[in-house]
Amino acid sequence: MTTTMGDAEIRNIVDGGTFHGPVIQGGTVHFHLDGRPPHAGGTPEIDPWTAAATASAIWDHVPAARETTIVRAHTLAVVGALAAVRDRAEAALGDDPWQDPVMAVRFAERVEWLLGEPEADGPFELYPAEAALLVLLPFIYRANQLLATAQFAAAVTPARLESTAEEGPERLSFEAYAADYGMLRDRTQLRPESAAPIRWWLFHRWLLRRGALADPADVARLLDTMGEQARPLGEILDTSRITHLLHGIRRGPDVANAEFLEQLPADDRVRGPGHQRVRDRRLVLLLALAFSTCLDVTALPDVVVEHLGIPHPVDLGQLRETVERAAWGGDPALPVLRADCHHEAVIEGLRAYTTRADEVLHAVARAGRERITCAMPALPARLSADQVRPAAGVFDGWAGFRMDERRVRELLMGVQLYKDRDLAVRELYQNALDACRYRRARTEYLHRTEPASYHYEGRITFEQGFDRDGRGYVECRDNGIGMGEAELRGVFSQAGARFAEQAEFRLERAAWERLDPPVELFPNSRFGIGVLSYFMLTDELTVTTCRMGPTGSPGPVLDVSIHGPGHLFRIVERAPKGEECGTTVRLHLRESAASWSCVDVLERLLGVAEFDTAAVHGDRRADWPTGVVQVRKQPERERFGFDAHGVRAAWADAPKGVQVTWTEHGGALLVDGLVVQPNVRGGVLSTEDAGLSGVVVNLTGPYAPAQLSADRIQVLDDVSSTLLDLLSPAAEALAAADQPLPNYAWVCRLTGTSPQLADLLGPV
Repeated sequence: MTTTMGDAEIRNIVDGGTFHGPVIQGGTVHFHLDGRPPHAGGTPEIDPWTAAATASAIWDHVPAARETTIVRAHTLAVVGALAAVRDRAEAALGDDPWQDPVMAVRFAERVEWLLGEPEADGPFELYPAEAALLVLLPFIYRANQLLATAQFAAAVTPARLESTAEEGPERLSFEAYAADYGMLRDRTQLRPESAAPIRWWLFHRWLLRRGALADPADVARLLDTMGEQARPLGEILDTSRITHLLHGIRRGPDVANAEFLEQLPADDRVRGPGHQRVRDRRLVLLLALAFSTCLDVTALPDVVVEHLGIPHPVDLGQLRETVERAAWGGDPALPVLRADCHHEAVIEGLRAYTTRADEVLHAVARAGRERITCAMPALPARLSADQVRPAAGVFDGWAGFRMDERRVRELLMGVQLYKDRDLAVRELYQNALDACRYRRARTEYLHRTEPASYHYEGRITFEQGFDRDGRGYVECRDNGIGMGEAELRGVFSQAGARFAEQAEFRLERAAWERLDPPVELFPNSRFGIGVLSYFMLTDELTVTTCRMGPTGSPGPVLDVSIHGPGHLFRIVERAPKGEECGTTVRLHLRESAASWSCVDVLERLLGVAEFDTAAVHGDRRADWPTGVVQVRKQPERERFGFDAHGVRAAWADAPKGVQVTWTEHGGALLVDGLVVQPNVRGGVLSTEDAGLSGVVVNLTGPYAPAQLSADRIQVLDDVSSTLLDLLSPAAEALAAADQPLPNYAWVCRLTGTSPQLADLLGPV
């Protein structure tokens, strides 16, 4: 059979049933209407991806009145092209022990399973374009994942242990990420046979953290690779649409985040073969839920890799076999995962994986009720792992090391670990700083991409006093990005979570980076200590917040009351739309903190404010204008406190991210405006607690050191060479300028604390 499309003549082989209507196809892909393998007699065996797409029951959810033939034929052509991409990428990844060749087919089967049996008069229905996307996305996801993995693996060489001085930025980034997994890294030295699986697993997690699995540029290149096969589907395969769908697949429960869903069309008319509509929000919810049940081996919990490099390790071949044989059975309303496992860590991993999938299910079901106007398929009520069990005769029982959650929590929020209650105020300030930075970046992006004009001036205010019940409190208010329900449930309430690692932020940052010059944001939050540190001052806190949406409009005003780190808290909507975005956090102080003052704390800790900042306690007030080095009202030196005072002179030509201010007395090293002490001293660094004498250096943005101690007081990186590179030209500029500094007495004082810094200033 021959069909003509444009100037090209394309041969199509169709068998397996009676066919009515045109066949349109790019390339040479043999497909069968009934999904059975091709007959013998020289016809090549059908590719597993093409077979799965051909036999997919997803097409049965399209009403008969909506013609699917043309869209279906083009869809199968795209799957064939994706299979060719897969083959090339898999050939380049032959050393990756975590490869899962049938993951895409398993993902596609889970999509079909989730949609259920089609009902002739049921409310759930699809347009051909939607069916095409549900068929294609598992294979697009896998092809894109393989391409990204192969591309970065060539630059990183994950299994290689030794490093060289000429390492590229990707390798350096990977090694910095792997350094956070010290126990696993040590095992690769103790048992070299575990090096490849451990380091490849770290590589896959590093890729996910970088957002490499949904990069718009990579998606565009993948679609371009498919060329003629993808083009007939028109706007169905729009790059932005595919990028958002791929991004949503790995979001987990956060796929239901209103801010994310609002970026997708609720009901989009698209140009394609015939009359087409795509309801992207419903599609992304269904795809994310289907992915959460398909058991991607690289997405299994850490407990699996933590049992490599030990005397009885997880066998990755058996793991793949377990995942391939696993199935969801039982009542469709209460599916149960059935899996026979050969290692106790795999049992624990699959159970934890199912718990997360159940969270995704509840988030999707809720979003379907509240935010999706078209019908959803009948979803299960819950997902269970009750039939994940040991394989016959492998082992009988196991136990795991457990931490006492209450005692660990008390350690984290108490003074035993951090020694200093001031950390709570430092954390309040840094979270407010991040919120203001985030809003500033989002505002800049809107100002540069929208016809309207957008402007923002951040501010942070601390207030300490007594409420109407006579209870002492300290309150931090900012007019930053604010939080919605998703942020309160996620980053805010999860110790260790960082907003810069969240899928939402990575997607937005990708859009910022496409501008020339890109919009920049350097979050200062590193450890996710978050709310736990607040409980060093309080047993109860309240939060009022309003999120700035992607379009710049305020969202709902939400209230939260938290009465302990282990307590549940209720999120209450106080108003459907706020007047001003931002967050207010009030800590109700314990009686033991009655003599403590937030003004004192901030004067010790905060040297330079990035946004206008004020602290008020009774009749005391301190102000930090934006970018101005604070002048101490009481100049006596305090241990670990900011004490710069006297005559000052700023370096006007400092690079972006650096602020250098010469000072007659005192000095300090600051990171994001806050006082720190260098753990490694040498060069221009002084032997005194302040780390620097005669100069205040504030490192932010690209100059901020990567490694700080958990209490954020010490810089763990050796920054002496960086400071020398900065202070050498700063000293030359100071000596050449007509300034009160340098003078002989001042340089003599510096000689006693930092001879190298004094040498930079030359003879006076």
